[in-house]
Amino acid sequence: AFWVASKKKKLEKIVAALIETLGLCFRLGAKMAEAIQRALGYLSVGMSITENVLTTLILADVGKITFPRYSCRVSGTVFGSSRAFDHFLAAQQLGFVFDAALQSRDEEAIRLIGDSAYSSFVSLSLDPDESLVSDHPFLRRYNPVNRYASLVWYSISYVERSGKYDVAVARLQSLIEFKVDSRRHGKWFNRLSINLTHLKDEKGALEVCMRGIKSTDSLDPDRAQLIRRATRLATKLKTDAELAILAVVPADGAQTPSPKERKIFGRPLDAHRKTGKSSFFIGYDGGSPIKVETLALQSYKAGGGWCGIHCEGGIARFFFRLLLWDCVFLDVPDAFLTPWQSLPLDFGSASFYAARKCEIEARLGELAAMEDALLSEEAIAQFNKHKAEIISGQLEGSDDSLPWWANSTAQIGEIAASIGGQVLSGIFRHLVTNTFNGFAGFPDLTLWRAPRGGPAADSPEAPPAMFVEVKGPRDRLSDAQRGWLDVLRRAGAEVEVLRVVERRTKQNEGELEGDYDAYQIAALEDDEGDGADE
Repeated sequence: AFWVASKKKKLEKIVAALIETLGLCFRLGAKMAEAIQRALGYLSVGMSITENVLTTLILADVGKITFPRYSCRVSGTVFGSSRAFDHFLAAQQLGFVFDAALQSRDEEAIRLIGDSAYSSFVSLSLDPDESLVSDHPFLRRYNPVNRYASLVWYSISYVERSGKYDVAVARLQSLIEFKVDSRRHGKWFNRLSINLTHLKDEKGALEVCMRGIKSTDSLDPDRAQLIRRATRLATKLKTDAELAILAVVPADGAQTPSPKERKIFGRPLDAHRKTGKSSFFIGYDGGSPIKVETLALQSYKAGGGWCGIHCEGGIARFFFRLLLWDCVFLDVPDAFLTPWQSLPLDFGSASFYAARKCEIEARLGELAAMEDALLSEEAIAQFNKHKAEIISGQLEGSDDSLPWWANSTAQIGEIAASIGGQVLSGIFRHLVTNTFNGFAGFPDLTLWRAPRGGPAADSPEAPPAMFVEVKGPRDRLSDAQRGWLDVLRRAGAEVEVLRVVERRTKQNEGELEGDYDAYQIAALEDDEGDGADE
Protein backbone atom coordinates (compact mmCIF):
# COMPACT_ATOMS: atom_id res chain seq x y z
CA ALA A 1 0.00 0.00 0.00
CA PHE A 2 2.88 2.33 0.83
CA TRP A 3 4.49 1.58 -2.55
CA VAL A 4 1.23 2.27 -4.42
CA ALA A 5 0.70 5.54 -2.54
CA SER A 6 4.29 6.58 -3.26
CA LYS A 7 3.96 5.88 -6.99
CA LYS A 8 0.63 7.72 -7.10
CA LYS A 9 2.18 10.75 -5.43
CA LYS A 10 5.05 10.81 -7.93
CA LEU A 11 2.60 10.49 -10.83
CA GLU A 12 0.55 13.40 -9.50
CA LYS A 13 3.70 15.53 -9.31
CA ILE A 14 4.58 14.65 -12.91
CA VAL A 15 1.07 15.50 -14.13
CA ALA A 16 1.12 18.77 -12.19
CA ALA A 17 4.49 19.68 -13.72
CA LEU A 18 3.22 18.90 -17.22
CA ILE A 19 0.09 21.03 -16.76
CA GLU A 20 2.16 23.88 -15.33
CA THR A 21 4.46 23.73 -18.36
CA LEU A 22 1.87 23.14 -21.08
CA GLY A 23 -1.03 25.13 -19.70
CA LEU A 24 -4.64 24.09 -20.12
CA CYS A 25 -4.98 20.64 -21.74
CA PHE A 26 -8.06 19.06 -23.28
CA ARG A 27 -8.91 16.03 -25.37
CA LEU A 28 -9.97 16.53 -28.99
CA GLY A 29 -12.97 14.77 -30.41
CA ALA A 30 -12.40 12.39 -33.29
CA LYS A 31 -13.77 14.75 -35.96
CA MET A 32 -11.76 17.72 -34.68
CA ALA A 33 -8.60 15.59 -34.51
CA GLU A 34 -9.17 14.50 -38.13
CA ALA A 35 -9.71 18.12 -39.24
CA ILE A 36 -6.46 19.21 -37.58
CA GLN A 37 -4.62 16.28 -39.15
CA ARG A 38 -5.88 17.34 -42.59
CA ALA A 39 -4.78 20.93 -41.93
CA LEU A 40 -1.32 19.70 -41.00
CA GLY A 41 -1.30 17.66 -44.21
CA TYR A 42 -1.90 20.82 -46.22
CA LEU A 43 0.87 22.67 -44.38
CA SER A 44 3.24 19.80 -45.13
CA VAL A 45 3.17 20.66 -48.86
CA GLY A 46 5.95 23.16 -48.29
CA MET A 47 7.97 20.99 -45.92
CA SER A 48 10.37 18.08 -46.21
CA ILE A 49 8.71 14.70 -46.82
CA THR A 50 10.25 13.36 -43.58
CA GLU A 51 9.59 16.46 -41.49
CA ASN A 52 7.28 16.23 -38.48
CA VAL A 53 4.89 19.07 -39.25
CA LEU A 54 3.41 19.57 -35.78
CA THR A 55 6.83 19.51 -34.11
CA THR A 56 8.14 22.06 -36.61
CA LEU A 57 5.18 24.40 -35.99
CA ILE A 58 5.60 24.19 -32.20
CA LEU A 59 9.34 24.86 -32.39
CA ALA A 60 8.71 27.83 -34.68
CA ASP A 61 6.02 29.16 -32.33
CA VAL A 62 8.35 29.13 -29.32
CA GLY A 63 11.21 30.65 -31.30
CA LYS A 64 13.46 27.59 -31.51
CA ILE A 65 13.29 27.60 -35.31
CA THR A 66 13.43 30.73 -37.46
CA PHE A 67 12.11 30.53 -41.01
CA PRO A 68 13.05 32.96 -43.79
CA ARG A 69 10.71 35.92 -44.28
CA TYR A 70 8.75 36.11 -47.50
CA SER A 71 5.31 36.94 -48.91
CA CYS A 72 2.62 34.28 -49.28
CA ARG A 73 0.48 34.81 -52.37
CA VAL A 74 -1.89 31.98 -53.32
CA SER A 75 -3.52 32.49 -56.71
CA GLY A 76 -5.72 29.39 -56.70
CA THR A 77 -6.20 25.95 -55.20
CA VAL A 78 -3.31 23.55 -54.71
CA PHE A 79 -5.56 20.50 -55.05
CA GLY A 80 -8.33 20.27 -57.62
CA SER A 81 -10.78 18.66 -55.24
CA SER A 82 -11.22 17.25 -51.75
CA ARG A 83 -10.79 13.81 -53.30
CA ALA A 84 -7.41 14.80 -54.75
CA PHE A 85 -6.33 16.06 -51.32
CA ASP A 86 -7.45 12.80 -49.67
CA HIS A 87 -5.35 10.81 -52.13
CA PHE A 88 -2.41 13.14 -51.51
CA LEU A 89 -2.63 12.50 -47.76
CA ALA A 90 -2.84 8.74 -48.35
CA ALA A 91 0.22 8.85 -50.62
CA GLN A 92 2.06 10.98 -48.07
CA GLN A 93 1.27 8.54 -45.26
CA LEU A 94 2.48 5.65 -47.37
CA GLY A 95 5.66 7.67 -47.98
CA PHE A 96 6.25 7.96 -44.22
CA VAL A 97 5.88 4.18 -43.86
CA PHE A 98 8.22 3.66 -46.82
CA ASP A 99 10.83 5.94 -45.26
CA ALA A 100 10.62 3.99 -41.99
CA ALA A 101 11.13 0.73 -43.91
CA LEU A 102 14.19 2.19 -45.63
CA GLN A 103 15.62 3.29 -42.29
CA SER A 104 15.16 -0.20 -40.84
CA ARG A 105 16.36 -1.83 -44.10
CA ASP A 106 13.27 -4.01 -44.22
CA GLU A 107 13.42 -5.08 -47.88
CA GLU A 108 10.28 -7.19 -47.72
CA ALA A 109 8.30 -4.24 -46.34
CA ILE A 110 9.75 -1.98 -49.03
CA ARG A 111 8.59 -4.36 -51.76
CA LEU A 112 5.10 -4.64 -50.23
CA ILE A 113 4.82 -0.84 -50.03
CA GLY A 114 5.98 -0.68 -53.64
CA ASP A 115 3.19 -3.11 -54.58
CA SER A 116 0.61 -0.91 -52.84
CA ALA A 117 1.99 2.26 -54.41
CA TYR A 118 1.94 0.70 -57.88
CA SER A 119 -1.67 -0.42 -57.48
CA SER A 120 -2.74 3.09 -56.43
CA PHE A 121 -0.61 4.68 -59.18
CA VAL A 122 -2.26 2.65 -61.94
CA SER A 123 -5.74 3.12 -60.49
CA LEU A 124 -5.42 6.91 -60.28
CA SER A 125 -3.70 7.15 -63.68
CA LEU A 126 -6.73 5.46 -65.28
CA ASP A 127 -9.24 7.50 -63.25
CA PRO A 128 -11.20 9.92 -65.50
CA ASP A 129 -11.53 12.47 -62.68
CA GLU A 130 -9.58 15.48 -64.03
CA SER A 131 -9.42 17.11 -60.60
CA LEU A 132 -6.77 14.55 -59.59
CA VAL A 133 -4.27 16.16 -61.98
CA SER A 134 -3.30 19.82 -61.73
CA ASP A 135 -2.05 21.81 -64.71
CA HIS A 136 -0.18 24.29 -62.48
CA PRO A 137 3.42 24.70 -63.76
CA PHE A 138 5.06 23.57 -60.51
CA LEU A 139 2.34 22.59 -58.02
CA ARG A 140 1.36 19.65 -60.24
CA ARG A 141 4.22 17.63 -58.79
CA TYR A 142 2.14 17.44 -55.59
CA ASN A 143 -0.48 15.40 -57.47
CA PRO A 144 -1.09 12.07 -55.71
CA VAL A 145 -0.24 10.28 -58.98
CA ASN A 146 3.25 11.77 -58.91
CA ARG A 147 3.71 10.90 -55.24
CA TYR A 148 2.81 7.26 -55.89
CA ALA A 149 5.07 7.23 -58.97
CA SER A 150 8.02 8.29 -56.82
CA LEU A 151 7.39 5.45 -54.37
CA VAL A 152 7.14 2.97 -57.24
CA TRP A 153 10.46 4.21 -58.64
CA TYR A 154 12.26 4.06 -55.29
CA SER A 155 11.08 0.48 -54.75
CA ILE A 156 12.16 -0.78 -58.21
CA SER A 157 15.73 -1.65 -57.14
CA TYR A 158 14.39 -3.84 -54.33
CA VAL A 159 12.14 -5.67 -56.81
CA GLU A 160 15.21 -6.25 -59.00
CA ARG A 161 17.19 -7.59 -56.04
CA SER A 162 14.59 -10.31 -55.59
CA GLY A 163 15.12 -11.34 -59.25
CA LYS A 164 11.62 -10.28 -60.36
CA TYR A 165 12.82 -8.51 -63.50
CA ASP A 166 9.49 -9.07 -65.27
CA VAL A 167 7.70 -7.18 -62.47
CA ALA A 168 10.26 -4.35 -62.68
CA VAL A 169 9.74 -4.18 -66.47
CA ALA A 170 5.95 -3.91 -66.11
CA ARG A 171 6.22 -1.10 -63.56
CA LEU A 172 8.81 0.87 -65.54
CA GLN A 173 6.69 0.57 -68.68
CA SER A 174 3.71 1.95 -66.75
CA LEU A 175 5.72 4.90 -65.42
CA ILE A 176 6.74 5.78 -68.98
CA GLU A 177 3.37 5.03 -70.57
CA PHE A 178 1.27 7.18 -68.23
CA LYS A 179 3.55 10.20 -68.86
CA VAL A 180 4.01 11.15 -65.22
CA ASP A 181 5.25 14.71 -64.77
CA SER A 182 8.80 13.76 -63.89
CA ARG A 183 12.28 14.43 -65.20
CA ARG A 184 13.24 10.86 -64.35
CA HIS A 185 12.12 9.53 -67.74
CA GLY A 186 15.70 9.00 -68.93
CA LYS A 187 16.48 6.97 -65.81
CA TRP A 188 13.33 4.89 -66.34
CA PHE A 189 14.35 4.09 -69.93
CA ASN A 190 17.81 3.09 -68.70
CA ARG A 191 16.49 0.78 -65.99
CA LEU A 192 13.92 -0.71 -68.37
CA SER A 193 16.67 -1.52 -70.88
CA ILE A 194 18.81 -3.15 -68.18
CA ASN A 195 15.92 -5.30 -66.94
CA LEU A 196 15.06 -6.41 -70.47
CA THR A 197 18.71 -7.44 -70.88
CA HIS A 198 18.37 -9.55 -67.72
CA LEU A 199 15.37 -11.21 -69.36
CA LYS A 200 17.53 -11.98 -72.48
CA ASP A 201 15.50 -9.57 -74.63
CA GLU A 202 18.41 -7.58 -76.06
CA LYS A 203 16.45 -6.46 -79.13
CA GLY A 204 13.74 -5.02 -76.86
CA ALA A 205 16.44 -3.41 -74.70
CA LEU A 206 17.90 -1.69 -77.77
CA GLU A 207 14.47 -0.43 -78.86
CA VAL A 208 13.91 1.05 -75.38
CA CYS A 209 17.30 2.80 -75.53
CA MET A 210 16.43 4.35 -78.91
CA ARG A 211 13.08 5.58 -77.53
CA GLY A 212 14.80 7.10 -74.52
CA ILE A 213 17.41 8.84 -76.70
CA LYS A 214 14.68 10.44 -78.82
CA SER A 215 12.49 11.41 -75.84
CA THR A 216 12.50 15.12 -75.05
CA ASP A 217 11.94 14.25 -71.39
CA SER A 218 15.33 12.53 -71.03
CA LEU A 219 17.96 14.66 -69.34
CA ASP A 220 21.39 14.91 -71.00
CA PRO A 221 23.31 12.70 -68.51
CA ASP A 222 20.65 9.99 -68.88
CA ARG A 223 20.69 10.32 -72.66
CA ALA A 224 24.48 9.87 -72.68
CA GLN A 225 24.10 6.60 -70.76
CA LEU A 226 21.40 5.45 -73.17
CA ILE A 227 23.62 6.21 -76.16
CA ARG A 228 26.48 4.14 -74.76
CA ARG A 229 24.19 1.25 -73.88
CA ALA A 230 22.49 1.39 -77.29
CA THR A 231 25.87 1.43 -79.06
CA ARG A 232 27.00 -1.71 -77.22
CA LEU A 233 23.71 -3.49 -77.93
CA ALA A 234 23.62 -2.44 -81.60
CA THR A 235 27.22 -3.57 -82.08
CA LYS A 236 26.49 -6.94 -80.48
CA LEU A 237 23.28 -7.43 -82.47
CA LYS A 238 24.92 -6.05 -85.66
CA THR A 239 22.03 -3.69 -86.38
CA ASP A 240 23.47 -1.17 -88.83
CA ALA A 241 20.39 1.09 -88.83
CA GLU A 242 20.68 1.89 -85.12
CA LEU A 243 24.47 2.32 -85.35
CA ALA A 244 24.01 4.82 -88.18
CA ILE A 245 21.58 6.85 -86.04
CA LEU A 246 23.83 6.71 -82.98
CA ALA A 247 26.79 7.92 -85.04
CA VAL A 248 25.12 11.31 -85.54
CA VAL A 249 23.37 11.65 -82.16
CA PRO A 250 25.19 14.24 -80.02
CA ALA A 251 25.85 12.64 -76.64
CA ASP A 252 26.14 15.08 -73.76
CA GLY A 253 29.76 15.26 -72.77
CA ALA A 254 30.99 13.73 -76.05
CA GLN A 255 33.01 16.86 -76.81
CA THR A 256 33.94 17.48 -73.17
CA PRO A 257 37.71 17.36 -72.67
CA SER A 258 38.92 14.79 -70.19
CA PRO A 259 39.58 16.34 -66.77
CA LYS A 260 43.10 16.50 -65.40
CA GLU A 261 43.98 13.42 -63.36
CA ARG A 262 46.59 12.56 -60.81
CA LYS A 263 47.21 9.42 -58.77
CA ILE A 264 48.27 8.72 -55.24
CA PHE A 265 49.03 5.36 -53.70
CA GLY A 266 46.98 4.07 -50.83
CA ARG A 267 47.51 1.13 -48.54
CA PRO A 268 44.26 -0.85 -48.61
CA LEU A 269 42.66 -3.11 -46.05
CA ASP A 270 42.18 -6.45 -47.74
CA ALA A 271 38.65 -7.07 -46.43
CA HIS A 272 37.43 -4.09 -48.47
CA ARG A 273 39.22 -4.85 -51.75
CA LYS A 274 36.07 -5.94 -53.56
CA THR A 275 33.98 -4.35 -56.29
CA GLY A 276 30.83 -2.83 -54.85
CA LYS A 277 32.33 -2.29 -51.40
CA SER A 278 33.67 0.98 -50.02
CA SER A 279 37.47 0.98 -49.99
CA PHE A 280 39.24 1.60 -46.69
CA PHE A 281 42.89 2.58 -46.36
CA ILE A 282 45.58 3.10 -43.78
CA GLY A 283 45.76 6.85 -43.19
CA TYR A 284 48.91 8.94 -43.48
CA ASP A 285 48.91 9.17 -39.71
CA GLY A 286 48.73 5.38 -39.34
CA GLY A 287 45.54 5.66 -37.29
CA SER A 288 42.10 4.13 -37.82
CA PRO A 289 41.04 2.88 -41.28
CA ILE A 290 39.75 5.73 -43.43
CA LYS A 291 37.71 6.07 -46.60
CA VAL A 292 39.18 7.14 -49.90
CA GLU A 293 37.95 10.75 -49.61
CA THR A 294 39.61 11.22 -46.21
CA LEU A 295 42.87 9.79 -47.58
CA ALA A 296 42.63 12.31 -50.43
CA LEU A 297 42.14 15.20 -47.98
CA GLN A 298 45.21 14.07 -46.01
CA SER A 299 47.20 13.96 -49.25
CA TYR A 300 46.22 17.48 -50.30
CA LYS A 301 46.96 18.86 -46.85
CA ALA A 302 50.36 17.21 -46.70
CA GLY A 303 51.39 17.98 -50.26
CA GLY A 304 49.91 21.38 -50.98
CA GLY A 305 48.81 23.10 -47.79
CA TRP A 306 45.15 22.76 -48.71
CA CYS A 307 42.23 23.07 -46.35
CA GLY A 308 39.15 21.20 -47.48
CA ILE A 309 36.05 19.19 -46.81
CA HIS A 310 34.32 16.18 -48.31
CA CYS A 311 30.84 17.64 -48.79
CA GLU A 312 29.86 16.91 -52.43
CA GLY A 313 28.67 20.45 -53.01
CA GLY A 314 27.76 21.37 -49.43
CA ILE A 315 29.85 24.55 -49.53
CA ALA A 316 28.52 25.57 -52.95
CA ARG A 317 24.95 24.89 -51.75
CA PHE A 318 25.58 27.05 -48.68
CA PHE A 319 26.78 30.00 -50.77
CA PHE A 320 24.05 29.52 -53.38
CA ARG A 321 21.29 30.18 -50.88
CA LEU A 322 23.31 32.75 -48.95
CA LEU A 323 24.37 34.93 -51.89
CA LEU A 324 21.13 34.50 -53.89
CA TRP A 325 18.91 34.91 -50.83
CA ASP A 326 16.78 37.75 -52.20
CA CYS A 327 16.26 35.88 -55.49
CA VAL A 328 15.32 32.58 -53.82
CA PHE A 329 12.76 34.25 -51.54
CA LEU A 330 11.39 36.65 -54.14
CA ASP A 331 7.64 37.33 -54.08
CA VAL A 332 6.36 34.80 -56.66
CA PRO A 333 2.69 33.69 -56.78
CA ASP A 334 2.11 30.24 -55.26
CA ALA A 335 5.80 29.77 -54.41
CA PHE A 336 5.04 30.18 -50.70
CA LEU A 337 1.80 28.80 -49.31
CA THR A 338 2.64 28.98 -45.61
CA PRO A 339 5.10 30.91 -43.39
CA TRP A 340 6.94 27.67 -42.54
CA GLN A 341 8.84 26.88 -45.72
CA SER A 342 12.59 26.71 -46.08
CA LEU A 343 12.43 26.94 -49.88
CA PRO A 344 9.89 28.07 -52.49
CA LEU A 345 7.69 25.36 -53.98
CA ASP A 346 8.96 26.05 -57.49
CA PHE A 347 12.54 25.27 -56.49
CA GLY A 348 13.65 22.26 -58.51
CA SER A 349 11.39 23.09 -61.45
CA ALA A 350 11.90 25.03 -64.67
CA SER A 351 9.57 27.70 -63.28
CA PHE A 352 12.12 28.76 -60.65
CA TYR A 353 14.47 30.48 -63.10
CA ALA A 354 11.72 31.68 -65.45
CA ALA A 355 9.92 33.57 -62.65
CA ARG A 356 13.12 35.27 -61.43
CA LYS A 357 15.22 35.57 -64.58
CA CYS A 358 15.81 39.33 -64.45
CA GLU A 359 16.69 39.37 -60.73
CA ILE A 360 18.90 36.29 -60.97
CA GLU A 361 20.86 37.51 -63.98
CA ALA A 362 21.42 40.90 -62.35
CA ARG A 363 22.69 39.27 -59.16
CA LEU A 364 24.94 36.82 -61.03
CA GLY A 365 26.45 39.74 -62.90
CA GLU A 366 27.17 41.51 -59.61
CA LEU A 367 28.83 38.44 -58.11
CA ALA A 368 30.95 37.72 -61.19
CA ALA A 369 32.30 41.28 -61.16
CA MET A 370 33.10 41.37 -57.41
CA GLU A 371 36.70 41.57 -56.29
CA ASP A 372 37.68 38.89 -53.79
CA ALA A 373 37.75 41.28 -50.83
CA LEU A 374 34.29 42.65 -51.63
CA LEU A 375 32.91 39.14 -52.14
CA SER A 376 34.28 38.15 -48.73
CA GLU A 377 32.56 41.14 -47.13
CA GLU A 378 29.30 40.36 -48.94
CA ALA A 379 29.29 36.72 -47.78
CA ILE A 380 29.94 37.74 -44.19
CA ALA A 381 27.26 40.45 -44.29
CA GLN A 382 24.66 38.03 -45.71
CA PHE A 383 25.56 35.41 -43.12
CA ASN A 384 25.19 37.88 -40.24
CA LYS A 385 21.89 39.09 -41.66
CA HIS A 386 20.38 35.58 -41.99
CA LYS A 387 22.28 33.76 -39.27
CA ALA A 388 19.15 32.82 -37.31
CA GLU A 389 17.58 31.03 -40.28
CA ILE A 390 20.83 29.27 -41.12
CA ILE A 391 21.51 28.06 -37.58
CA SER A 392 17.93 26.79 -37.38
CA GLY A 393 19.00 24.23 -39.95
CA GLN A 394 16.69 25.49 -42.67
CA LEU A 395 19.55 25.89 -45.12
CA GLU A 396 21.87 23.09 -44.17
CA GLY A 397 19.41 20.22 -43.70
CA SER A 398 17.85 18.82 -40.57
CA ASP A 399 20.84 19.40 -38.30
CA ASP A 400 20.62 22.42 -35.99
CA SER A 401 24.36 23.06 -36.00
CA LEU A 402 26.69 24.63 -38.53
CA PRO A 403 29.45 22.70 -40.29
CA TRP A 404 32.89 23.36 -38.80
CA TRP A 405 34.00 25.57 -41.68
CA ALA A 406 31.02 27.94 -41.13
CA ASN A 407 31.57 28.48 -37.41
CA SER A 408 33.82 31.43 -38.16
CA THR A 409 32.55 34.38 -40.19
CA ALA A 410 36.13 35.13 -41.19
CA GLN A 411 36.50 31.65 -42.66
CA ILE A 412 33.18 31.99 -44.53
CA GLY A 413 34.56 35.12 -46.16
CA GLU A 414 37.91 33.43 -46.83
CA ILE A 415 36.30 30.46 -48.58
CA ALA A 416 34.03 32.69 -50.70
CA ALA A 417 37.01 34.80 -51.78
CA SER A 418 39.09 31.70 -52.54
CA ILE A 419 36.43 30.28 -54.84
CA GLY A 420 35.83 33.68 -56.43
CA GLY A 421 32.78 35.49 -57.78
CA GLN A 422 33.19 34.30 -61.36
CA VAL A 423 33.28 30.62 -60.37
CA LEU A 424 30.40 30.97 -57.90
CA SER A 425 28.36 32.78 -60.55
CA GLY A 426 28.99 29.94 -63.02
CA ILE A 427 27.93 27.33 -60.44
CA PHE A 428 24.79 29.27 -59.57
CA ARG A 429 23.81 29.78 -63.21
CA HIS A 430 24.05 26.06 -63.88
CA LEU A 431 21.94 25.32 -60.82
CA VAL A 432 19.11 27.71 -61.63
CA THR A 433 18.86 26.45 -65.21
CA ASN A 434 19.25 22.75 -64.28
CA THR A 435 17.42 22.69 -60.96
CA PHE A 436 16.11 19.13 -61.22
CA ASN A 437 19.61 17.60 -61.20
CA GLY A 438 20.77 19.95 -58.44
CA PHE A 439 24.13 18.97 -56.99
CA ALA A 440 24.03 15.35 -58.20
CA GLY A 441 27.53 14.58 -59.45
CA PHE A 442 29.20 17.61 -57.84
CA PRO A 443 32.88 16.85 -57.01
CA ASP A 444 33.57 15.17 -53.66
CA LEU A 445 36.07 17.67 -52.30
CA THR A 446 36.03 21.45 -52.08
CA LEU A 447 39.54 22.71 -51.29
CA TRP A 448 40.86 26.15 -50.46
CA ARG A 449 44.30 27.39 -49.55
CA ALA A 450 45.42 27.58 -45.94
CA PRO A 451 45.91 31.06 -44.44
CA ARG A 452 49.05 32.82 -45.56
CA GLY A 453 52.15 31.16 -44.21
CA GLY A 454 50.96 27.58 -44.69
CA PRO A 455 52.84 25.12 -46.94
CA ALA A 456 52.78 26.22 -50.58
CA ALA A 457 50.10 28.81 -49.84
CA ASP A 458 52.23 31.72 -51.04
CA SER A 459 53.10 30.20 -54.41
CA PRO A 460 51.93 32.61 -57.13
CA GLU A 461 51.07 29.65 -59.39
CA ALA A 462 48.92 27.95 -56.76
CA PRO A 463 45.15 28.21 -57.38
CA PRO A 464 43.20 29.64 -54.42
CA ALA A 465 40.53 26.90 -54.61
CA MET A 466 39.98 23.58 -56.31
CA PHE A 467 37.23 21.00 -56.79
CA VAL A 468 38.24 17.34 -56.80
CA GLU A 469 36.39 14.16 -57.69
CA VAL A 470 37.95 11.24 -55.82
CA LYS A 471 37.92 7.73 -57.26
CA GLY A 472 38.95 4.52 -55.56
CA PRO A 473 40.67 1.61 -57.29
CA ARG A 474 37.45 0.21 -58.76
CA ASP A 475 35.48 3.42 -59.40
CA ARG A 476 34.81 5.35 -62.57
CA LEU A 477 33.36 8.75 -63.41
CA SER A 478 29.62 8.99 -63.99
CA ASP A 479 28.10 11.24 -66.65
CA ALA A 480 26.76 13.60 -63.97
CA GLN A 481 30.26 13.90 -62.47
CA ARG A 482 31.83 14.58 -65.87
CA GLY A 483 29.16 17.21 -66.47
CA TRP A 484 29.85 19.07 -63.23
CA LEU A 485 33.63 18.97 -63.77
CA ASP A 486 33.08 20.57 -67.16
CA VAL A 487 30.70 23.21 -65.74
CA LEU A 488 33.28 24.15 -63.10
CA ARG A 489 36.12 24.18 -65.63
CA ARG A 490 34.20 26.49 -67.98
CA ALA A 491 33.41 28.75 -65.03
CA GLY A 492 37.16 29.18 -64.47
CA ALA A 493 37.62 26.79 -61.54
CA GLU A 494 40.56 24.48 -61.02
CA VAL A 495 39.31 20.87 -61.20
CA GLU A 496 40.90 17.47 -61.20
CA VAL A 497 40.22 13.79 -60.65
CA LEU A 498 42.26 12.08 -57.95
CA ARG A 499 42.62 8.33 -58.32
CA VAL A 500 43.78 6.28 -55.37
CA VAL A 501 45.73 3.25 -56.56
CA GLU A 502 46.49 0.23 -54.42
CA ARG A 503 50.21 -0.41 -54.13
CA ARG A 504 51.54 -3.29 -56.18
CA THR A 505 55.05 -4.55 -56.96
CA LYS A 506 56.34 -7.54 -58.87
CA GLN A 507 57.67 -8.97 -55.62
CA ASN A 508 54.38 -8.92 -53.68
CA GLU A 509 51.73 -8.93 -56.41
CA GLY A 510 50.78 -12.54 -55.66
CA GLU A 511 50.23 -11.75 -52.00
CA LEU A 512 47.98 -8.82 -52.86
CA GLU A 513 45.45 -11.17 -54.42
CA GLY A 514 44.92 -13.22 -51.24
CA ASP A 515 44.59 -12.73 -47.51
CA TYR A 516 47.36 -10.66 -46.04
CA ASP A 517 47.98 -8.11 -43.39
CA ALA A 518 47.85 -4.66 -44.99
CA TYR A 519 50.24 -3.21 -42.44
CA GLN A 520 52.85 -5.88 -43.24
CA ILE A 521 52.54 -5.23 -46.97
CA ALA A 522 52.89 -1.51 -46.35
CA ALA A 523 56.08 -2.18 -44.40
CA LEU A 524 57.42 -4.37 -47.21
CA GLU A 525 56.74 -1.65 -49.78
CA ASP A 526 58.42 0.98 -47.64
CA ASP A 527 61.52 -1.25 -47.42
CA GLU A 528 61.62 -1.51 -51.21
CA GLY A 529 61.95 2.25 -51.53
CA ASP A 530 60.54 4.70 -54.04
CA GLY A 531 60.99 2.30 -56.94
CA ALA A 532 58.05 0.24 -55.71
CA ASP A 533 55.73 3.13 -56.45
CA GLU A 534 56.60 3.39 -60.12
